[in-house]
Amino acid sequence: MKLENFEKSLKLSHKGNISKLFNIRFIAFESETATFEVLFPDICLNPHGTVQGGMVTCVLDETTGITASAYAEGKYLFNTTDIHVSFHRPTLEGKALIRTNILKLGRTITSIQGQLFSHEDKLAATVLHTGMIVKKQED
Repeated sequence: MKLENFEKSLKLSHKGNISKLFNIRFIAFESETATFEVLFPDICLNPHGTVQGGMVTCVLDETTGITASAYAEGKYLFNTTDIHVSFHRPTLEGKALIRTNILKLGRTITSIQGQLFSHEDKLAATVLHTGMIVKKQED
């Protein structure tokens, strides 16, 4: 995997608002695992003072999609067909890490897993994400 593929994919992602909202940054790619840093702002908090589950799902959706697009050299987008998230502990406002890796890279369907870790490096949520690989429209 070429690191510039992640740069292309992240640039494509920044055309939308999700990457901007969560300040998604690509950190590293090692041993088939991509690592991202995200920032949960206070607008993502629920009445309990923790990050709302839909916001966690949103950022896991975005980072796994960035990973799929990077594997497709930024030429294709990842359209969700199924997403399953398990929550293991509350996520707090502020920085978190997400690690993603491809489980199965097919010609049209790809499966990816992701893990969200708290700023204390504790597993907070996992995702199993499946989607179609669709050629992106030219700019």
